[in-house]
Amino acid sequence: MIVAEIEHFRGGLIIFDDCRGYIDANIDRDRYFRQMLLDFRHRMLDLFFVVHSPSDVPPRVWGFASTCFVGATDALVNKSQIKTHSADRIIEAQEAVNDAFRKAKERGDNSHYGIFKRVDL
Repeated sequence: MIVAEIEHFRGGLIIFDDCRGYIDANIDRDRYFRQMLLDFRHRMLDLFFVVHSPSDVPPRVWGFASTCFVGATDALVNKSQIKTHSADRIIEAQEAVNDAFRKAKERGDNSHYGIFKRVDL
């Protein structure tokens, strides 16, 4: 649950690391979180949601997203769980990153770390 003190935070960066565990799938249950999503541009906030799979992001949050950084994951991406018109591009990026990761891992030179692809939504 997001605390009320966020009401006065402006001009900053908020990172929700491994957010599946503490952001409810129904964002309307936390009025402060929902209001932050509605007002983040006006408050000059950059919000980052760090997850292990796109399905870990609450479905309605996708409607506020402008960019997605895709890393390698074993969790298969399900298009119905990504509530954005850019779902196909995210899935395509996931396939490309997973392939690059697999090839780098096979080389055994630790080049598999830090492989990401940016998708503008």
